[in-house]
Amino acid sequence: ALVFTDPSQLSLNEMFLVAQTYEPGSAEYNEIFETAVRLYPSDPVSNLNAAITAIDARQFDKARTYLAKAGDCPEKRLAEASLRMLTGDLDGAETILKGLQSEPSVSVQAADNLQQIKRKREKDRTLQGL
Repeated sequence: ALVFTDPSQLSLNEMFLVAQTYEPGSAEYNEIFETAVRLYPSDPVSNLNAAITAIDARQFDKARTYLAKAGDCPEKRLAEASLRMLTGDLDGAETILKGLQSEPSVSVQAADNLQQIKRKREKDRTLQGL
């Protein structure tokens, strides 16, 4: 595919469309988003997509770098909350997620993540009581 052999021939939108043909989290999917952010390093959407793939791959420093260049939007704040959850900052994640509950584009994911935090805290309390 052109995206792997000569990606400079593709627009960001074309790269995104090609990425959608791969399984999220697959090597090819992640490579497309890494390529997009290399070719368009100041594009906020490219940085957000690269941040999300980095979070999924547990590459937290890389994710933070990309998030710093992502545009401010509910999806960025959701990614920031996910990063905080995965790095143990449940209070910070919870604060962000509560603010996202009224955002239609991410409210379902925010509610799901808040439930995960609640379950984690309950599990931690149970383990402390042993």
